[in-house]
Amino acid sequence: MAGWSLFTHAQCCVSLQVKDYPENTYYSNFISHLADIKYPGHSTTLTGLDIQDMLPENLQHYYSYQGSLTTPPCTENVHWFVLADSVKLSRTQVWKLENSLLDHSNKTIQNDYRRTQPLNRRVVESNFVYLPNQGE
Repeated sequence: MAGWSLFTHAQCCVSLQVKDYPENTYYSNFISHLADIKYPGHSTTLTGLDIQDMLPENLQHYYSYQGSLTTPPCTENVHWFVLADSVKLSRTQVWKLENSLLDHSNKTIQNDYRRTQPLNRRVVESNFVYLPNQGE
């Protein structure tokens, strides 16, 4: 069809684990700049930030599935990759992440997520063998 193109988006997801962890110093620089971009349209430049340091230690193991965008129009053309390992942040760091950014109505952007959707015949795959208690 002329004028139509199909795109498949790939998304990588990193989960955050929240417990009484000590401060994750790799996130300190990033979080300290949130005040610079508090409102929509603001920007800032981060120097000395190594994204690799902000990722979980194990980047080899992940889950994947065909899904959709999490925001409207929720198009079902996304291949999700969810890392099996998580990033550990302190409760204070998570609080700062949740309470530092404002939307166009000056409300904090927190709990701004799409509810879990039914699988609808989707298959979640992993590129590793999961063994119970392996993360303990």
